[in-house]
Amino acid sequence: YGRPVPPEMDSGHPYDPFKLDIWQLGDGLREFKTTIASIDEILENFTNENANNRMNATEAFEKLESVVYSMAPSSLLIPFPDM
Repeated sequence: YGRPVPPEMDSGHPYDPFKLDIWQLGDGLREFKTTIASIDEILENFTNENANNRMNATEAFEKLESVVYSMAPSSLLIPFPDM
């Protein structure tokens, strides 16, 4: 049905299904950009072509948690554009 395929699935070698899940999540979020560069960098890693360099779910959670917890709550608010 035309869904993108993670690179490791075409390799013919065994792969880590959990890293594949991260790739699928990253592919779904590919167009999503925040106003927080460090979060965008983490999300970009989700689709790293090399699965060995791609973080796992625990690492992703911990990195995102660290970024969010280090920010003032008011900096996480994004105003709606005037319509």
